[in-house]
Amino acid sequence: MNAQTLIARRYAIAFLKVFATQIQNDDIICSANVAQFITHNPTALALLNTRSISEEIKTTILKKLFAVCSTSGAWITLVTLLMRDRRLFLLRSIITHIQRYYGTYVGIEYCTILSAVPLSEQETEILGAVVASVTGKKVAATVVIEPNLIAGIALQGNTFFWEHSVRRQLLGLKKATYF
Repeated sequence: MNAQTLIARRYAIAFLKVFATQIQNDDIICSANVAQFITHNPTALALLNTRSISEEIKTTILKKLFAVCSTSGAWITLVTLLMRDRRLFLLRSIITHIQRYYGTYVGIEYCTILSAVPLSEQETEILGAVVASVTGKKVAATVVIEPNLIAGIALQGNTFFWEHSVRRQLLGLKKATYF
């Protein structure tokens, strides 16, 4: 386990010690979506890391990003702390650890469904049911559009990863042709 993972785990444990009784499942999913937005948009990450932008403006931005989360104050506290410590790059990893620990505590498997195209609610429920049958837990699934899949889906949880896509098939062919 590398040093960044250990630090992320410590932040996650400390966060849950303080806020576990205040957050709910929807907050975990909401925070993961915000973290994904921040980490996949380098401009947003750069702006939040820029010292020339005042903390007040950064806090206003964070409040708008986390406005959809019912316990936005807890998440803003975490992100503000990470900005202060110049560790915002750990946000996605920290939230992944928070999901894992919180999910274990309440018996939920958090799952990300990566798809090349948008999925209907019914398709998402079917894939969630597949994960539930494999893990034996309730499932909270989030769909992420991943154009690199070309076509297909991937299911990623805390303890598993499964992919059926054209990309994976092409990688398999590439490996087979190179001895």
